[in-house]
Amino acid sequence: MRAMLLLTRQEELALRRLGSQSASIAPSAAQLLVRLALAEPYRDGWRLTPLGLRHYQALPKSPLQREKSKPVIDDVLNRAIPLARAAGITKPDGDKEIGIVPWRNPPNRSDEYRKRADEARKRAETAFDQQARQSLLQIAETWERMAEYEDKHNPPRSVQGSH
Repeated sequence: MRAMLLLTRQEELALRRLGSQSASIAPSAAQLLVRLALAEPYRDGWRLTPLGLRHYQALPKSPLQREKSKPVIDDVLNRAIPLARAAGITKPDGDKEIGIVPWRNPPNRSDEYRKRADEARKRAETAFDQQARQSLLQIAETWERMAEYEDKHNPPRSVQGSH
């Protein structure tokens, strides 16, 4: 078995790129590896030779390659949940977490949507051209549909009652 070569930074970078199958390896960098018998031409690119593969595997690994770290979301949640509990955003139920406290009974905005529909209709009456008038009438119709949806899915507080 041949001894491991000492590589320059440029050669090591080229070896890392080729070993990780990076598509962005310059022909001049690949030629450096070819001269060291670490790479060879292959199809329309380059590949590591068996010696090149051994050198690549012997390179020190970056922190991301060394070990699988726990997902970042775990760290975020481990910090956020205690803060949410302290702020009263979540409610613990014994050892079991119930979850985020929902915003109960949000205000019904159907009246606001109907006012906007009326405004759009009034503007349509004074519009100078047919295209603007049609657009404003479509906007009014959309506001009306939003008001109907709001009444159906979020009845006004007096009808729905409070919790």
